[in-house]
Amino acid sequence: MKGKNIFIILISLLTFACTKDRSLEEFLSEEGYKKPLNNGGSNNNGTPNYQTHDYVDLGLSVKWSTCNVGASNPTEYGDCYAWGESTNKSTFSSNNYHWGNEDVATVKWGNPWRIPTASEIQELIDGCTWEWTSNYEGSQVPGRIGTSKRTNNVIFFPAAGYGYEYGIYYSGSYGTYWSSTLENTESAMIFSFTSYSTLVGYLKPYHGGFVRPVCQ
Repeated sequence: MKGKNIFIILISLLTFACTKDRSLEEFLSEEGYKKPLNNGGSNNNGTPNYQTHDYVDLGLSVKWSTCNVGASNPTEYGDCYAWGESTNKSTFSSNNYHWGNEDVATVKWGNPWRIPTASEIQELIDGCTWEWTSNYEGSQVPGRIGTSKRTNNVIFFPAAGYGYEYGIYYSGSYGTYWSSTLENTESAMIFSFTSYSTLVGYLKPYHGGFVRPVCQ
């Protein structure tokens, strides 16, 4: 029961926090509303390159990379970004948010890599069976393991936490991964998990999340 109460408090924090910050509506009215993420970006020569990073075939509509942007292996957390930005940072508020439409997966890795849509994240959740581990393959890194119902291949997401105000919080107990889907000016959709729940949730765009790229 205590764990469930903590989860409810955390979800409330993720969804409704930062009321003391300048509101996103005020920010948008000053800066101007920009388009949602452009998932069709490419590298400098426009040539698809699947070999820059490893991926796993889960039998879904897209292939999922095995590690996060900024990481060199599946157990590293990688870099934390605000939605639509491509600059890694350590503080997250509306005051330092630059409302953009950059797909950081494409910016950092090149074509055809991109941030998954909320629908593709839901497909991932539904297409795998999930379990929590506190020690993935002896690495001492906690997170969620997904096993494909179609191919039996495995994917791991470290519980990297999320960015809020002055740092990254709940590393080791909570996972927050951006989708490219902006629900409205108040929230973007995320892949969210704890030790006992895996779901598509919402987060303030100027908060910090991690990125797991996909390709066709």
